Amino acid sequence: MNFNKLSELIEAAHLAINNTQNNAAVQQHMEAYGMRAAELQSGKNLLRTLEQKHAQQTQLQDERWSLSQQIDASLQAVGSTFKVHARLAQAAFRNDPSLIHSLRIEQLDTRRWECVRQAAHFYQAFHARKLSLTGIGVSAKEMQQAQQAVRELQRMKEARADKKGLAEQGTVERQQAQDQLRRWLVNFRAIARIAFRQQPQMLERFGMKVATAV
Repeated sequence: MNFNKLSELIEAAHLAINNTQNNAAVQQHMEAYGMRAAELQSGKNLLRTLEQKHAQQTQLQDERWSLSQQIDASLQAVGSTFKVHARLAQAAFRNDPSLIHSLRIEQLDTRRWECVRQAAHFYQAFHARKLSLTGIGVSAKEMQQAQQAVRELQRMKEARADKKGLAEQGTVERQQAQDQLRRWLVNFRAIARIAFRQQPQMLERFGMKVATAV
């Protein structure tokens, strides 16, 4: 068994370690064939490390999924709000093409993240120039909230990218831990087959298949 499936490897390692430690006679017999207490403890440490790496990666994946859901909803809301404000600004400042150009709203980009970048520039330039749309029903507070929503969306995008990087590194570390535990378990089983060659039924307590006589 090559234990390429993570769950099978973890289950087999638990069986090997627990059913050795929980039976003094079995543990002593395994020690006599090379599976000493230090080596058994090494297996426990490897198992604990692998489970921790797996849990961390799962958490990162869950957090990234949650962020993606928030980002998708925010993208739609931010884009819709920005388009309304941009079109109102186009109308309000239609007699000042240089101002409309400085706000970068001559044409509205339909691509999602390009739209966000356009919105970020628009709100920053709008507030830097101390412009106002209060005369056509858009309060300063509404414009500030829209700008904050754009900033928060950009922050979430950066956080998602960060979690992606951490998850990719976590995959490498988890694979390393998985390979180390697999090698330990293969060695454990090799020792067990020798130690209990006269008692093959004992191997079942380690989750090892035993050929039955026909």
